[in-house]
Amino acid sequence: MSFLVLIIILCCISLSGWGRKDIESPCIGLEVSSWLRGLLVLLVIFHHIDAGILEMPGLIKCAISCGKYAVCLFFFMSGYGLMLQYCRKGREMFVGYLPKRASKLGLPILIALLVYTAYYAFVVGSVPPVRSLGELEWFVPYSWFVYELAGMYLLFFILFRFLSARYGLAALYAIILLLMFGISRTELNGHWWISSLSFPLGCTFAYSEPCLVQRRYVALLVGLVLLALRVLWGHIIDGEILSPYPLLGVPAFLCVSWYVLPLLRVRKKNVLSFLGGISYEIYLYQGLAFALAAPLGAHYPCLYAVVLFVAAAFFGVVMNRGTALLRAGVGRRLSAR
Repeated sequence: MSFLVLIIILCCISLSGWGRKDIESPCIGLEVSSWLRGLLVLLVIFHHIDAGILEMPGLIKCAISCGKYAVCLFFFMSGYGLMLQYCRKGREMFVGYLPKRASKLGLPILIALLVYTAYYAFVVGSVPPVRSLGELEWFVPYSWFVYELAGMYLLFFILFRFLSARYGLAALYAIILLLMFGISRTELNGHWWISSLSFPLGCTFAYSEPCLVQRRYVALLVGLVLLALRVLWGHIIDGEILSPYPLLGVPAFLCVSWYVLPLLRVRKKNVLSFLGGISYEIYLYQGLAFALAAPLGAHYPCLYAVVLFVAAAFFGVVMNRGTALLRAGVGRRLSAR
């Protein structure tokens, strides 16, 4: 019953017409989102470090615990970026939408599948069988995020290609919440659905951003109400359907984006922006970096951490450049025809 009430509340918020009035000055611009992605991918790698390997100070342990929030914010920023494009271009954004997303998201994961196949075949000595999507995730470590994000992109295309923004948002909330409920009843790990709500929250923020910024305290109150609902309903709903991560992390991030990010003078070129540009490849190939650094973990924890991050950045740069060259080559061949 509580699950249905949540769907109704979110659908009503989406249908209220509390939409954009200005689309020229988003709170999260390209420069900010670039270095933010760099920071988030570092937090994700920290989160995947085995806490038992390294004796880490409290600050590092805090960074590790932020990994789940970082994944939520990746979903949030993806939804935010898509809806911002929709608000600016309307349905014109769907011209070439699927090929563009397939090239941006699908080509790197296909290359990663080949790279990991070669790694398992020639280094490990055996290629693990893949019989389900859950096992495919372990074939390319942590790749569940990619498959789920691809599903979000496709769902966004289907809904907003044929529905208005308000009805599309309402349908997006309803479908994602129903999928969360269904997936939570399967054998898939909880991370397949625990952060999913962040994507429609990002869409909602992009759609309502000008109104929300003008009414910051009201928006903050809405975030606190959602958080209170999570606390209350957590005792009623079996499992973690109302995950605390999006409902805790997203309102906090909105406050930071409204009050802190505009005060920062982000240089166009810095380390985090550089990492943000290759964050997708770093995420895909962090499994190889962990495998390379693993022998050092037990005896040389500091060297382990250094090798891990250097290797992840190296793999990210190489595969980002390689994928770009391949994409450009394929594009030239297609244009020549």
